[in-house]
Amino acid sequence: MTVKRDIGLFQKVLNNLVKTVHKSSFNKKVMSALAEEAVGILFKRVKSGKGVSSDTSKEPNLKRLKALKRSYIERRKRAKGTGSFFGPAKSNLTLTGKMLDAMGFKLKKNGFSLFINNRPHSNGNTNKDIAGFVRKIRPFFALAKPEQLILKRKFQGIIRKVAKELQNTVN
Repeated sequence: MTVKRDIGLFQKVLNNLVKTVHKSSFNKKVMSALAEEAVGILFKRVKSGKGVSSDTSKEPNLKRLKALKRSYIERRKRAKGTGSFFGPAKSNLTLTGKMLDAMGFKLKKNGFSLFINNRPHSNGNTNKDIAGFVRKIRPFFALAKPEQLILKRKFQGIIRKVAKELQNTVN
């Protein structure tokens, strides 16, 4: 009998967890937290000079961004209005910092998508133009395997916390 009761209690907690997860406000909070984390991961990785092996693969590997050409380094030394993590010889996509600052997310029914807001720059290019050019040589706009694992663990932690709270309300 005890085993049957414990399974019943577990089933009740599980059913409450499933109901809670499907509530739109909870789902939005969780997805917002995960999406903000994803944007932060991309931002920190890129400013540290790392990209990915491919931004069209589901599970790309981390990879250093391709080194800058000497002529471009000289041009960057003369640049004005540079980004906060800018270094003339550092390949980290931060000449102005506008493209990285324009990263955002949109919540979807069962997840989120990341995007770069398409604001114009003073030179006439948009973030979309710049990202498209940069991605050919220095892919960056994807989450690598270890970064995906970070998000997975964050999600698991949220679910564990909710399950524990539900269990405490049942006891």
